[in-house]
Formats: sequence, structure tokens, C-alpha cells
Amino acid sequence: MAGLVPAISLGWHCAFLIEIAGTSPAMTFNLSGNSSALKAAVAKFDESVGGKVEFWYFDYGESTAYSVVDFPDEIAAATAQVAANAGGFARVTFRPLLSAEDMDKALAKAGTIRVPQQQ
Repeated sequence: MAGLVPAISLGWHCAFLIEIAGTSPAMTFNLSGNSSALKAAVAKFDESVGGKVEFWYFDYGESTAYSVVDFPDEIAAATAQVAANAGGFARVTFRPLLSAEDMDKALAKAGTIRVPQQQ
């Protein structure tokens, strides 16, 4: 599965880089001094599907927030993405992440596979 990263005590999980582009209601919420409350609410939301926020940062140039969240599996991540986008508070994009070791495995395997035009 894409994005699988071994965890010492948690078994397997999926790490995702998440970009949160706030809509007008989100920006109004932030402007009222609630950035920490928003971070806490997102952490609680992610925990409801088994996720854990590893970090959270705001990009003041784009009115966007970024986080890395570990989910127990891709179904949990998809559930969070669908629910978050359906809420309309923000446009949320998930990008699966690989550890350096898993990327090494992918690169080693890629050299043994014929590209589509060579099939």
C-alpha cells in the first residue's frame, strides 16, 4: 500500500502530508484569534478516525495550514479527507508520504519493471 511506514509500537500506519486551504468561514474563524482552537479541533477530528497529528503549521502567505498526520490505514485517511471536504470549511488535499527506506525499496523495484510503452 502506498504510504506505509513501519512504526515501532503502532504496527503499520499511513503518513500523509495534508494541505488545508481555508475558505472564508475558516479565515474568519482564524482572524478571531482561534488558530490554536482550530489546530485542536483538527487533531480531535483526526483522532476520531484513528489518526494522530504529528505537526501543524500555518502559511501566512497563502492562508493555508499544513500538517503531517499518521492514520492507521488508507481507509481512515480517505474517511478523513472525504468528511473534511464535505464540510466545506476548507479544501483539504492529502499526499501519501514514504520513509526514505520505503522509497529505496520503491526505487529498487522500479528498475526491474518495464514501463507501459515497453509492454
